[in-house]
Amino acid sequence: MYTKKLFFVLCLLATSFIGHSQTLEKRTWLVGGNFSYLNSSGNSGIFYGSLSGLNMVSKNVAIGGNLTYISSGSNLNIGPQARYYFNGEKTSKLFFLGGLSIRTEGGDPNYSLGAGLANFISDYVSVDFVGTYGNFFSTSNGLSSYRSDLIGIQVGLQIYLPKKK
Repeated sequence: MYTKKLFFVLCLLATSFIGHSQTLEKRTWLVGGNFSYLNSSGNSGIFYGSLSGLNMVSKNVAIGGNLTYISSGSNLNIGPQARYYFNGEKTSKLFFLGGLSIRTEGGDPNYSLGAGLANFISDYVSVDFVGTYGNFFSTSNGLSSYRSDLIGIQVGLQIYLPKKK
């Protein structure tokens, strides 16, 4: 466990030093995803993965949609997502994100909120580290259902497709 944490910290530091500049202009598309593996009490662990497609509607605001998979109960969720990037270092930018989703099989809506750091490894690619809190619907063997709060650290990759000039 200690080696995984050390590896994570080294990756974060490495991407901070090899960054490139990036401006987030209106009509830039973001495509990518995040993943996480969470240990939870009573479970061997929960895999959380998300794919998203967002469009910059203004200089630092992106709005779009995401598709999320949570292995606990095999939940597949779809819904809107938004990101707000803070002005700052050109090689890395802090951001807030939020999203709503609903299970593809129907059910109550879920939400997630988070903050992250986008480390640009090129002009069009960032490695993201995101801390999130979310409330998700889960099912156990199809017999019972419950809501679970998840707090986790996610690692992701975003590709920025700028508007055509």
